[in-house]
Amino acid sequence: IEMFYIYFQTFFRWCANQWLIPLSPLERIERPEKPKPNIKIPTEEQMMEWLNAAANSAFPERNVLLIMFIFDTGLRASEL
Repeated sequence: IEMFYIYFQTFFRWCANQWLIPLSPLERIERPEKPKPNIKIPTEEQMMEWLNAAANSAFPERNVLLIMFIFDTGLRASEL
């Protein structure tokens, strides 16, 4: 919804600058707020489960380091 507001705001401001309309209709409307993301923070037990699973994997040193790196930096697994 916010992107539609931005697109229409840009278009109506252009129209007003070109004297096609007297005033942008969106000047009187507040910009919609972005919904806050619902971030799920893992519990300490979940983190220990992940570390134990990494420690019991085929490459324990690498996997434990990767899990620790993700925990320490807040990196998403998809960004690794």
